[in-house]
Amino acid sequence: MIFQMTLPPCSERSKTNCLYMEVWLLICVFDLARATRPRVMASSDGSRSKKTNATSNLKRKRVLEDRDEDGDTPLHIAVILFDSDFVEQILKRYPFSNCIYMPNKLLQTPLHLAVITDQPRVVRSLVSAGSDKDARDKNGDTPLHICCRKGYVDCIIALLDNNNLYGTTERIDLSLLNYDGHSCLHLAASNHYMNIVMILLKSGADINIKEGKNGRTILHNACECGNTDIVRHLLSYRQCDINAKAYDGLTPYDIAEARRHKDVCLVLAAKGATSGKYANEDV
Repeated sequence: MIFQMTLPPCSERSKTNCLYMEVWLLICVFDLARATRPRVMASSDGSRSKKTNATSNLKRKRVLEDRDEDGDTPLHIAVILFDSDFVEQILKRYPFSNCIYMPNKLLQTPLHLAVITDQPRVVRSLVSAGSDKDARDKNGDTPLHICCRKGYVDCIIALLDNNNLYGTTERIDLSLLNYDGHSCLHLAASNHYMNIVMILLKSGADINIKEGKNGRTILHNACECGNTDIVRHLLSYRQCDINAKAYDGLTPYDIAEARRHKDVCLVLAAKGATSGKYANEDV
């Protein structure tokens, strides 16, 4: 029998390498045992076989939830090593394993690592298997926050897929703020990712959502960056509050004016934008 799997690469971390190898070997042994097992068995042998299989399955599940010194499970490691085939093997063999939810010491789940390494295929597999799309890392970032900061469009599309293999629909929470007070929309707008802003708004994100620390909307952010294209696009939505005030009383127009973005000021003024109640020279 020929296995269509390659040996995982060596790692400098012995614990990590041992974990990865052990799971890999257990899956190979499982495949070999299944392929060579007689189709017809006596009842006594059958009961013994069931007990052996149950014990073997329990051992494999325990190994899947073992961790290395960084808190990474074999599933974390497979994602880090870009071994998408092995990731899918784990998800296929053990669809109800807790390893898809388990965070490492940085509170990163396998899904966090999949988006950090920009692997849309793995993201889709983990989402389909029921991974928590709203899980937070040590910075309060969800996988979607990371994608919006990095500009990983394909991973975003995979995350926004609401279906999983259990037949349920799980919508991602687009209103979550990280520990810096940023929503996914704020990160996309601040990094000039027009296409991501459009995707998020089309998916139901609140165009007037405010940052947690300063109360600015994404229109404030776009004005601060001087991105005329994003400003125009945001103003095309009727529900966009052109005169929204941040916690310091400043409107988007105030921000654009303070940053001397004349083109943005003209666009805002043409749509009826006004100055805020308070002036702030430290903008």
